Amino acid sequence: MQQAQFITKAVAADSDSITRLINSAYQGEPDSRAWTSEGHYMDGQRTAMEDISRLLNRPGADNFKYCHENGEIAGFVSLEKHDQHIYLGLLSVSPQQQAGGIGRRLLEFGEAYAKENQKAAVLITVINIRHELIAWYERRGYRTTGKTIGFPKGHNAPKVPLHLIEMKKLI
Repeated sequence: MQQAQFITKAVAADSDSITRLINSAYQGEPDSRAWTSEGHYMDGQRTAMEDISRLLNRPGADNFKYCHENGEIAGFVSLEKHDQHIYLGLLSVSPQQQAGGIGRRLLEFGEAYAKENQKAAVLITVINIRHELIAWYERRGYRTTGKTIGFPKGHNAPKVPLHLIEMKKLI
């Protein structure tokens, strides 16, 4: 798989870099090309280092980073194994490097991972008002399942009413 040449397993030593990457990707940064920012309707950070440390050690979850040749982490994705599917979460790309194909490569990696693990589908959740992101996933074959989930309590809080929608792609 050529797209996976810079995708490797994330390890505990990556926790700080991954936390900064995720918070930057979800909050957005000034003067970046980020189109996935939630900063205008969310208060607070998306995650904390202790959350990422727990995730990297969670049974049933495999976590991967996308690195450049110099070792800089530019992307991250968490893949959790369930009976019939893989849950793909925290897909994050550095705001300065969005629109460069890293997110698509990580998504395709997750789909290949699901096939390798003999899972029938990949599930994701997306904030309901993220229309551009929902459309991005739809262009890649994901469809809404009709299931909605309340927004989880965490380090950030919505400024507006919102919830998560579940999307699924059969593999």
